[in-house]
Amino acid sequence: MTGGADVGERLVADPRVDLVSFTGSDQIGSLIAGAASARFAGLVLELGGKSALIVCEDADLEVAAKAGAQSATYHAGQGCALTTRHLVHRAVLDRYLDMLVARIGAIRVGDPGDPATGMGPLIRGTAVDRGERYVHDARERGARVATGGSRGGHDRGFYYEPTVFSVVSNAWPVAWEEIFGPVVVVIAFSNEDESIELANDSSYGLAGHVVSEDPARAFALACRLRTGSVDINGGPGYTSPEVPFGGYKRSGVGRENGPQGIDEYTQFKTIKYHAR
Repeated sequence: MTGGADVGERLVADPRVDLVSFTGSDQIGSLIAGAASARFAGLVLELGGKSALIVCEDADLEVAAKAGAQSATYHAGQGCALTTRHLVHRAVLDRYLDMLVARIGAIRVGDPGDPATGMGPLIRGTAVDRGERYVHDARERGARVATGGSRGGHDRGFYYEPTVFSVVSNAWPVAWEEIFGPVVVVIAFSNEDESIELANDSSYGLAGHVVSEDPARAFALACRLRTGSVDINGGPGYTSPEVPFGGYKRSGVGRENGPQGIDEYTQFKTIKYHAR
């Protein structure tokens, strides 16, 4: 069934609909949750994210920079689980930033039909405009543009350069709100506790990534992240349909994929009887 907001509103309110599953922004998800909860309907909400990539001082910076560049350019930054906040230990901050900028600089932005293109356009003009507003605000607040920050000379199409900001506060809109475009921030930390504090200081909790040469250390940090999933040192490179996917806080409720995802669409019933 296709349609606009009017169709969605009817479906959410209809008592014949036992469960509402929605993927989109946390703002719309909140409206849906309010409408569905009025009649106690089931909900599966896969919403936004502002996930953190934690780069420890012992990290393989090639792995970290590759993950960081992918988070800025994959689907032109239009992915809810992308790690758009790069939290980097001060001891490796400059090296990481140089490597990240070099990787992003090697990615060609242009026609997605061209095999040489590494990143295509955003979905629509309003998406470009939204990204530009966040970039402008960050510059006004004093953030430093390490690369990008413009449409890159494209006079046609919904293109925007992959953009990296450094010297950023985690409380600024560019670091706090989901942009859904190719804009990432790099924020320094001094110790593990500070990295976790920064990572969890978010209204979202969808995903995360930890890069460290010590697997036990990386696992311990991953366990402290208040997110629905965490990759370690690049992870498997894909999201498996066999494992649950979903988030904490304003990233949604319920899980997709895996047996847990199937359970979301079921009702459990207990039948008790007297055995003779």
